[in-house]
Amino acid sequence: MSIPIILDCDPGHDDAIAIVVAAAHTDLLGITTGHMAKFVKRYSEMLVTAQQNRQTAAGRGYSTQDLPVLMSAGTSSAMVAVLVLALYINNPSTESLYPASQWLWLAPPLMLYWVSRLWMKAHRGEIDDDPVVFAMRDWQSLTVVGLMAGCFALASFGVGA
Repeated sequence: MSIPIILDCDPGHDDAIAIVVAAAHTDLLGITTGHMAKFVKRYSEMLVTAQQNRQTAAGRGYSTQDLPVLMSAGTSSAMVAVLVLALYINNPSTESLYPASQWLWLAPPLMLYWVSRLWMKAHRGEIDDDPVVFAMRDWQSLTVVGLMAGCFALASFGVGA
């Protein structure tokens, strides 16, 4: 019996290996990029701190001088998450889970669009809260989630196989 799981990823080779193993031995329901969202939140907080002419935020170990590092680490995390999704799709065992796995290849460009847009919004100072809250209120984010869910549904139901 296969165990259904959702795997949370951060940028690292260990997560790539974990996805391959999970795809082979579990029913991998989804992959999240919670680590990237943490970077967006910290970046947004520090951007507000800088706009308030302060160097540090209360209770945070970051300073406004860390903004470029946070953005670099966060965008890297986002790109690696897209790569990990592509590696999952390319894994031979994924084909056995999805009768029409070709639909899954639409997901990485959608995810790339979304994470790039999220970081552009963060850089502009347009994300003033948790990025998950932002995504739940943003019609473009919701559209991307819907399209990605559609890709996985089409792949699961064997449409076009």
